[in-house]
Amino acid sequence: MRLPISLAVAAVAAVLAVPGAHAGFAAGQCTTWAYLMRPDIVATASLAGDKITNWNAYAWAANAREAGYSVGTKPAVGAIAVWPKHVLGAGALGHVAYVQKVRSDGSFYISEEDYNGSPNVHRRWVAPTSALQFIYLQPGQHAPSGPMTPGGQLETMTSSGTFRASDPGGTQVAFTLDAATSVAFRLTGPGIDHTVTWRIPGGSRSVTLAQLAAQSTLPAGSYRLTAFAYDTALDGRWVTFSLG
Repeated sequence: MRLPISLAVAAVAAVLAVPGAHAGFAAGQCTTWAYLMRPDIVATASLAGDKITNWNAYAWAANAREAGYSVGTKPAVGAIAVWPKHVLGAGALGHVAYVQKVRSDGSFYISEEDYNGSPNVHRRWVAPTSALQFIYLQPGQHAPSGPMTPGGQLETMTSSGTFRASDPGGTQVAFTLDAATSVAFRLTGPGIDHTVTWRIPGGSRSVTLAQLAAQSTLPAGSYRLTAFAYDTALDGRWVTFSLG
């Protein structure tokens, strides 16, 4: 599997995006189905920074734990089941699937792609086992009833404006999408770690830093804004800037 690479752009005043590589989940892979059923796992991990770049199946449990998700060995509805390398029929890259039902005896019903090499969605019961790990839903999160519909790609993101802590509304963040999609933004800096997800039409759009922060003032200092588009291309961008 090819790995996603977030694009990095440094900002002090006006910022220009720099072309770079990106990769994602190809159709028919087990990781593609897991992402479509639980895109929040990849989005949250991607917004956390640059450290998590390996989305081969066996790495999902460690990635999710790093991103703050609860991971355990008991199946639960809405969880992603993770097969380690060469365990219970998994290959060298492991395997992942979505848990739809759980019986009292510990067996569980999954949906998956790439079962026995088939790109189609396959469903089956799995016998109770302690060999697998499960990435659980976050508190208050509901199990999805179906896969996400992928949206457009995040092509560029830039910032410009006054960069004043007393007026974050003067800092503009502009971005371009080739089609409508949901985009998650995470702003981190002095005293703030704020995430917002918006459904955005395709084309060129802009918002203010105040809108992203949901605050009319911010402390002076360095900030990082990371954006993740909900698409199987795993498009990510980030900008950093200093507010004086």
